[in-house]
Amino acid sequence: MVWHYGGDVNMIKVKQLFDRSENRLDGSILNNSARKKIEKIAGDYAEFYTKEVWYEYVINDENKKVDFIFRITERKKLTRFVKNMLQRADGENKKIWDLILAFSEEWNDNIYLQKYVRSMSFEFDYEQINSNCVIPSIFLEIDTDSFEDEDKISIYSKVMPVIVNKLSTSKNKQMLLQQIEKVYNENDGIIAMWQIGLMYSRNDDGIRIFTNIIETEKAEKFIYNYCCKQAKKVSLRLNKM
Repeated sequence: MVWHYGGDVNMIKVKQLFDRSENRLDGSILNNSARKKIEKIAGDYAEFYTKEVWYEYVINDENKKVDFIFRITERKKLTRFVKNMLQRADGENKKIWDLILAFSEEWNDNIYLQKYVRSMSFEFDYEQINSNCVIPSIFLEIDTDSFEDEDKISIYSKVMPVIVNKLSTSKNKQMLLQQIEKVYNENDGIIAMWQIGLMYSRNDDGIRIFTNIIETEKAEKFIYNYCCKQAKKVSLRLNKM
């Protein structure tokens, strides 16, 4: 479920949008336990502005586990925020926030990241919202549908190496980059990558690539070659437009 703020220009703070949306969600979707957990996260990120918040849940799930997601675009504010989170983090949590900080600082300076990475979404899994410094999974939104072919090449040659090297927890980053490059080279012209995910909250060191494939026959071949054979290292979720 997505709760969208209808303002034409101005966005709204995450906490304010949560307050507006949670008042209209009944207990069959958001019980008291989930409400308190998500309210904590919305409070932690209250300074950020957004257009949407998402509530991800399984229909008829008796446990009422709801994940909370929102999108941010404020790069400099993100850098300041992550530095504050690092003061509260320890152990493995600190390592993840260090990675996010490194990417955030690069995002502020790198013209290619600024051109192609339009926003970052934070996803908080219900079962992980317990600590004082919750680790999110992150998703980088890339709008490639309107780009020319040379722009798509730039994404793979100039943007993906930065994302992998700054954000990935994999011990074999070079192999990840080679797999991603292979996906592009062998499927030239049929894929448009629109999101890249790093599932920190699930201790998954892979990278999720979300891509559009229009033609069914090509999609079936793509699923077999990459989702089946390469799933251990690169996960691809297909979104048919």
